[in-house]
Amino acid sequence: MFRQLTSTNYGHDIYSIKKDPSWVTYRDAYNALLDYGATLLSEGERLGIAKKVDEMIPENAELMIICDQETYENISNQLVS
Repeated sequence: MFRQLTSTNYGHDIYSIKKDPSWVTYRDAYNALLDYGATLLSEGERLGIAKKVDEMIPENAELMIICDQETYENISNQLVS
């Protein structure tokens, strides 16, 4: 699994995205990203999203996700700046 995360041979990479204004809690972001086909990994270097799913996401949060390039581009195009 770790080899897959650190290699581009498997089609999935880790990307950074900004918080969408419609996402209030980490659960909101997690569920919305799942609908796109991506998984929320962390907020910046802070792991443990599962323990704080009902906490509010800071406005300047840098969310780390894992998905393929096409999914990332779809998410990026849909996020409101």
